[in-house]
Amino acid sequence: MFYKHNMVEAGRAADEWYTLACKVAPIHSTKWFAEYNILHLQDIAKKGLPDCYESFDDFMYDFYPDFAWTPKDSKEQLGMVVADSRCTAIVVGIQDMFGFDMKDEFDRALRED
Repeated sequence: MFYKHNMVEAGRAADEWYTLACKVAPIHSTKWFAEYNILHLQDIAKKGLPDCYESFDDFMYDFYPDFAWTPKDSKEQLGMVVADSRCTAIVVGIQDMFGFDMKDEFDRALRED
């Protein structure tokens, strides 16, 4: 599902994820990045994506840059996302909404060197 993109609402959502992640862990820590991305993915699994994306595949180009930019740290953060109890619902929601296998994507990304 795609909804009309609104820059103001997108900014508010990102600010909310930022604030909530800061309540869980120190800013830009490994846990903070994991929490921020879990919150973002939960939002997508519930609401869909803005119509500035043509597909979920297009969104994936914007997904990974929200992790730390070092391979070791980003892989650790992604592992924390996968291990989180909310991940199953996220994977199911994205699969149902977009037909995109997020579990396969996570597994592939964690296997990469």
